[in-house]
Amino acid sequence: MEKQNVTLSLPKALLQKLRVSAAKRNVSMSAFAESAISKMILDEDDYDERGRKLIEHMRNSPGRGIGDEIGWTREELYDRVR
Repeated sequence: MEKQNVTLSLPKALLQKLRVSAAKRNVSMSAFAESAISKMILDEDDYDERGRKLIEHMRNSPGRGIGDEIGWTREELYDRVR
């Protein structure tokens, strides 16, 4: 995969934490940042896909045990008097 250099401006405290975190994992800051950014983007894509699947499942959900027709009225259900 072709790589391209970029310049980032980070707060000094964050940059120091990045250095320490990368060193703890024995990787370069670039590799650590690349991994973190990739994970964030893939998680976002996965989140969108899970949302689409959930909506599709709700639209095509199986029966809920009442058959094709509801056999009662709202008034009967709540025993309402007019």
